[in-house]
Amino acid sequence: MKKMLIAAAVALLFASCGGSTPPPANDPVANPPVQELEVVITYQDKDLGIPIPAWVRTSELDLQNSPDYKDFYVFKFMEEGQDLRGTQLAAEKLQAAPAVAAQINQRVQAKFVGAEVGDRNLMEAYMENVVKTLADAQIAGLRTQNFWTKVRVTSPDGQVKDVYRVRTLATIPRQTLDTLIKRALDGTERERPLTEGQRAARARVRQAIEEGF
Repeated sequence: MKKMLIAAAVALLFASCGGSTPPPANDPVANPPVQELEVVITYQDKDLGIPIPAWVRTSELDLQNSPDYKDFYVFKFMEEGQDLRGTQLAAEKLQAAPAVAAQINQRVQAKFVGAEVGDRNLMEAYMENVVKTLADAQIAGLRTQNFWTKVRVTSPDGQVKDVYRVRTLATIPRQTLDTLIKRALDGTERERPLTEGQRAARARVRQAIEEGF
């Protein structure tokens, strides 16, 4: 009797295993997407034995949180092309100040959204004025540096291409940008009398920006 029960249990186990439903083909957990494979072929200063700077392979957020950049706001840009000189020219044509100003505005707008002020009508004009003020402002202390790499990219379907990438790192002293944003916030708040709801909403935005930009 015991042998029969064991045999039945084993048969049930195999049946349950064999009858399990396979995960769907588009299940990102069971079938993770195949990523592109990238290999650095050569890079700037390789002939001098100088390694690739850490900032080239580090995200903006990680750079921002690193001790080396604790006193700066960090912005990164990248140009990609088939020809090194052409890609370098594209990077050189990048006007750092307007490009950085655009990213600053995006971050400020994200803070407005993240502040969860409730009534968007209370904040839209305020946000537009702050963004315009920042766009028109002169950013002092902006510093940039470029670095190029040549990368061999293999796509999931096996296609291979070599591309040049020129990355630009832009930094602004934290105190400089904090002061600029504070002036933009203060300037728009003095334009007209505010209701209690507007004051509360703007206070939340200011707190969100001060907690981390």
